[in-house]
Amino acid sequence: MNSPPPDPSFEQFAQARLPALLRYAAALTDDREQSRDIVQEVMVRVFRDWGRISALEHPNAYVKRMVTSEYLAWRRRWSVRTVRTLPAETLHRLADAEPDASESIGARDELRRGLARLPRGSGPRWSCASTRD
Repeated sequence: MNSPPPDPSFEQFAQARLPALLRYAAALTDDREQSRDIVQEVMVRVFRDWGRISALEHPNAYVKRMVTSEYLAWRRRWSVRTVRTLPAETLHRLADAEPDASESIGARDELRRGLARLPRGSGPRWSCASTRD
């Protein structure tokens, strides 16, 4: 009676899969140090949940998906906290292309202040009289 081979220990799994996981993470991140950080985070979680993960039909694929998910989470966190700036010449070009709205606002405010200084009833009287034959 052949029984299925026992599940490898976490240490055996890590020793066998770590180089491939690091290469995969490096391909995702294009940054060797970031890929090591991602794989380290994943391997900590794999160690914690090894009893459940080792019982899966394809633990390698599951751990690889964990690396992908950790990379995507890192990208989301990075995009939220990273402010991208434009070069100074681009900012100046954009500033010159748009008219300054504060000038029209200032002119409108000056007109309103001038109208407010006029005494009531001093303006022309308009009527909407219609002429009927």
